[in-house]
Amino acid sequence: METPEKRDSSFSSLTPVRTPSTPTTSATTIVSNRLAQIVKKLSDNCKEWESQQQHGTDIIKAIIVNIPKDSSAQNADHYTASLERLCKQLHACVAIFHDVNETTKKCLEELRALWALSGQSKDVQSKSWNFEQYIKWTEETVEEFQEIYEIKKIVMEEIAHAFEKSDLELHRSIWEFTDPYLSLRFKFLEVERT
Repeated sequence: METPEKRDSSFSSLTPVRTPSTPTTSATTIVSNRLAQIVKKLSDNCKEWESQQQHGTDIIKAIIVNIPKDSSAQNADHYTASLERLCKQLHACVAIFHDVNETTKKCLEELRALWALSGQSKDVQSKSWNFEQYIKWTEETVEEFQEIYEIKKIVMEEIAHAFEKSDLELHRSIWEFTDPYLSLRFKFLEVERT
């Protein structure tokens, strides 16, 4: 058995691989596109939050109507089927607030990771916000969502046990109250997004 002959190992016949001088998609474009996707998620979260705010208000008004007005009814079967159904709906509404808050927290983590991957680039910008402003907006919104969620959870747990009109109205007022800056914050995001 013979050893195969050694071939000419000259690389002169090989042509070099050519790459375009400017890539078709720059890193800044990729980061900007991913940022736009995250901001869309945040915008959807804001819309869902506002929708659940109104839905919960409607449920609470219905609960107030279904709470017995006279003291003899309070001692009897206070939790009618319709009241129980409304309380379950309010529970589902509060669970959605929790989900929206958790999704917003995940968006914040994604924003921070994307910012770190971009090398904390100042080049990524929308209409008037830079990357850091999106992160700050999301941090503040997460904090606000958490505080409001905790309040709504208490209202959900307590409203079916209230009998006095003043207590019921207090629960309704607490539910309906929202930090006036939260709606403004939502509008700021929409302006930047569109």
